[in-house]
Amino acid sequence: MESQYSRPADSTAAYEGVTVLGGGMMPPERWCSRAGLALSDASERLVASAVLAARHPTLKLVSAGREWESGPGARQDPRLVQAFYRFTGLVDGRVVHEDASRTTLENAAFSAKLPGVDTNVADCW
Repeated sequence: MESQYSRPADSTAAYEGVTVLGGGMMPPERWCSRAGLALSDASERLVASAVLAARHPTLKLVSAGREWESGPGARQDPRLVQAFYRFTGLVDGRVVHEDASRTTLENAAFSAKLPGVDTNVADCW
């Protein structure tokens, strides 16, 4: 998806928040035996969102979707993404996690219903 759209201008003044799609972390069984986190080939979305949040302290982040599937009905453990953001220096509370969605359409629909995400105002997400 990242290749289909150009990057926005560096200024986020017009934005209230950013929705970050899941898929940037490796399954925990790939890294739990080591001290650290393992990022996948889609990790640029996590890294870019952490950089944006560091540059713009009022910008809200919504981490949307499942990170990995390890069995029928398995869901992302939001602690994985929380650990990544803490590692990059973002304090708890800057990122809201939505882990029920399975598609990009559900990412948008479910994220819009989260507390603190007001899509009925002029704020841009």
